[in-house]
Amino acid sequence: MLSSLFRISKSFFPQVTKGTHFSGGFIKIIVSSPLTNHSSCAVKEKKKHYKRAVQRNYIRRTIYDLFQKQLGYLPKKTYVAMIIKKTPSETN
Repeated sequence: MLSSLFRISKSFFPQVTKGTHFSGGFIKIIVSSPLTNHSSCAVKEKKKHYKRAVQRNYIRRTIYDLFQKQLGYLPKKTYVAMIIKKTPSETN
C-alpha cells in the first residue's frame, strides 16, 4: 500500500488538475508541478461508473500499487489518475 506521504488530499485538487494531461481509452493522467519535494499521486473515479465501493477501492488500490512500483523511475511531479469510463469487461 502506498504511504500517505505520497498521496494528495482533496484540498489540493483544484491546483493539481490544471497540469498537462494524457488520455487513453479508459483513464486520463494529469501531470503537474510537484507539491512537495517528492512525487505524489491521486486517483479519482466516479460513482457513476462503478456503483459499488468494493470496485472503486479495488481500482484505487491497483493504481496506487502501480505508482508505488514505478516511484523510483518517475520524475518528481504530481500525478492524478482519473477514470473516464467503465471498461467493457466490467459491465455487470
